[in-house]
Amino acid sequence: DTIRLNNQHKERIAFLEKELESSNNLKEKACSLSAENEKNKKIIGDIKTDGKKKEDLIKAYEKKFDEFEDELHNLREKVKAGTEEKEKLYLMQEKMKKEMEGIRQVNEKLAFEKASDETTYNMEKSEFKKALAMNDKKIALLIKEKKDLEAQLLQEKEKTGRAIK
Repeated sequence: DTIRLNNQHKERIAFLEKELESSNNLKEKACSLSAENEKNKKIIGDIKTDGKKKEDLIKAYEKKFDEFEDELHNLREKVKAGTEEKEKLYLMQEKMKKEMEGIRQVNEKLAFEKASDETTYNMEKSEFKKALAMNDKKIALLIKEKKDLEAQLLQEKEKTGRAIK
């Protein structure tokens, strides 16, 4: 009975030793899994941190993109305003060209009229000088004729005065 009991205890001890060994193996596995779990938690934390960084980066890029879009819109508005201003300036320039052409034509006409007037003036001046010269000759002839007539009259008076005496 004691041997049987002793054998049962031995079997039980062998069984418990196996269980203990199995339990130790499970503890080691649990420790290994726990370490691996901690490592995975750290990786997950790093991934979350990295994900948060990437989210923040995405938000920063989205903000930059919005700023660039606003700036692009403002530039388009400026270009549009500049184009409108350029068109206004072009129209103003064309108007000024037409006005300058009109002024040039008027100046040419005035220059032609001036030249024509100068020519006419010079011709009239020349004719006037000729007429003055002719008048001077006529006056000189008339003065000579008057002197001749006065001399004749004086002679006639002398003749008449002698005839009366």
